Amino acid sequence: MPVSYSSIKAASEPEAMAELLATRVIGPAMPSVVVKKVRPKSGRRYEAPRVLWNVYEAELEFAGGIAATSLIWTKAFFTDEGTEEYQHRLRKLLSSQNGNPLDPGGYVQFFSDLNLFLFFFPTDPVFPKMASVFDPQHMAPMLAKHFEDLRPGAKIASLSATRVKYLPEISCIVRYEADIGEEQPLTIYGKLQHSKRGEMTYEVMRALWDLPARQAGDLVVAEPLAYHAGHSLLLQSALAGDEITFFATGDVIAGVDLSQIKQQDVRRDVDGTITLRMPPSQILVTRLDNRESRVITRNTGVLRRADQHLESRARQYAEQSIRIEAMKKGILPMASQNAEVKVGELLHTLGFRKVRFETATAPSQG
Repeated sequence: MPVSYSSIKAASEPEAMAELLATRVIGPAMPSVVVKKVRPKSGRRYEAPRVLWNVYEAELEFAGGIAATSLIWTKAFFTDEGTEEYQHRLRKLLSSQNGNPLDPGGYVQFFSDLNLFLFFFPTDPVFPKMASVFDPQHMAPMLAKHFEDLRPGAKIASLSATRVKYLPEISCIVRYEADIGEEQPLTIYGKLQHSKRGEMTYEVMRALWDLPARQAGDLVVAEPLAYHAGHSLLLQSALAGDEITFFATGDVIAGVDLSQIKQQDVRRDVDGTITLRMPPSQILVTRLDNRESRVITRNTGVLRRADQHLESRARQYAEQSIRIEAMKKGILPMASQNAEVKVGELLHTLGFRKVRFETATAPSQG
């Protein structure tokens, strides 16, 4: 049956989550492990009126007083329909659990009385390769070429993978550090993004990297290294000096301004055909997605003064690059085609059976 918001909210409080872990998750499977405390973490999201996400860090104590922490997150549904749909989607994942909630590969458990799914990082149904992305042994061959390009001939003694930021089912940022026997390790950043957004982000970063402003030194950006579709993983370099690591995603909207149509742009031929000279399509909006576009790291070298305008310039260049990529992919012709379809449908409803379009020459928008 549906679960009320107040019931799910009560069950999502840190104290209630600690009780749930102790009595229904960790305690039954591992009686010697004590749940000391549960703290909320950033990442809470409410998709009204049907879904609530929460993120926590659980403090655990093993036998002998050994302390550890686990990142967990929950997804609760307020309708049975949403719950059943999500449960069906996770059926293979739920059936493959080994019963150990602290498995390094992650864990998930469903609570039918709460319509709530509980996940232990790195389990995330949107990112099935998450555990591999955080496995240094698995990632070493994939990263080897990039580390070699950063420091030719360097011998890597060890590799670590550290979670920087995580938003369940949306994105995750990981920092890879290679110990090469120097004071500072070699660093590469990776980002997982949902809905194949990583590929778009990679293309935007490539466009930023190729900008004359970057080549002239006016814009300092990280170099995009690769996009691995099989892992949904974007890789980029780190920078020295006054640096900003900025991940950008956004939207570009194009359309046709019908208010520009003049009387001379419309004519009716002898056979009844309406010929309409359409204004050229144009970019109407270019905007960054502020929920996903963010500064990941900001570092200033010891002998350098921080550039107060670096982030704003990075955002400006990111918007410019998103616009350029959209135009390369044909957003303007697509906007013209869509406008002709919509206007044609309108004219047909007004009784004009034959409609022909001409398009005015578009000014440069580069």
